[in-house]
Amino acid sequence: MTTLENLAPKVDVYSIDEAFLDLTGIDRVVSFEEFGRDVKNTVYQDIGLPVCVGIAPTRTLAKLANYAARKYTATGGVVDLTNPAQQRRLMARVPVEEVWGVGRKLSARLQALGIVTALQLADTHQATLRKQFSVVLERTAQELNGIPCVPWEDVPAPKKQIMCSRSFGRPLQKLSDLEEAVAHFATRAAGKLRAGE
Repeated sequence: MTTLENLAPKVDVYSIDEAFLDLTGIDRVVSFEEFGRDVKNTVYQDIGLPVCVGIAPTRTLAKLANYAARKYTATGGVVDLTNPAQQRRLMARVPVEEVWGVGRKLSARLQALGIVTALQLADTHQATLRKQFSVVLERTAQELNGIPCVPWEDVPAPKKQIMCSRSFGRPLQKLSDLEEAVAHFATRAAGKLRAGE
């Protein structure tokens, strides 16, 4: 994530191995695809981690571009999906269950209605999606159509929990052993709270 923060002015960490970069204006200096290749190469050079890069105007489309970058080796691990015609071509090939936020159960319900590709989801009447499914799926369809619905998180939300978990190396037989372990983990959790972790 530090490497990515050195490459883009805004980075929104999504998970331990995924992040969204704000590339506003970068195409005035370099093409999106060239920038994506630079990100891919820099991450590999800095930490030895091979990555794929998906570039698009919305997060859902960026995840779709990343899916294509991983699936199709001819892309070289970078897909620029900023062109609407390319977006529609790719969405026509991608099964609906590969769309970010569409799980197995939801994709089964969509498929029962004849919505089997990402493009069919994007082209479904949005009020119908909201009525039959949820506002979340309606927003997913909007994102597939290039309308951003997921805001940038400039400041990460404060954590709502602190966890310190470990499994025991052997079964505990005495209550005193369990009390000692719980006291140890509570002390570690309190330390994390004081450190602001």
